[in-house]
Amino acid sequence: MTPLAFVTAPLIADRLFTPLLAPGGALTGSVGAVLGVGPGRGMGLLLVAAGVALVVLGIGGLRYRPLARMEAALPHAVAGAEIPEDLDGVQAEADRAVTTIR
Repeated sequence: MTPLAFVTAPLIADRLFTPLLAPGGALTGSVGAVLGVGPGRGMGLLLVAAGVALVVLGIGGLRYRPLARMEAALPHAVAGAEIPEDLDGVQAEADRAVTTIR
């Protein structure tokens, strides 16, 4: 998803948001009063829009009950999932398991 964002973000900023915040643009009086007007302001508007979208998605995720209760609903980690102090012993045990299979 990130490589797609690297390709599309400059196009969206330059072709969609920059004309909106150019002098005389549609958002000059409202958003332009906060972000400013002129070159480079389209990328700022894109970042603000992405931040607002992340906040909305985060709040939506917290309001979705199965997702909000996921930590309580899932079982706790089993003891075997912990990383032991002796990694050489773990490797030796794995080697023994592989040799017994063959």
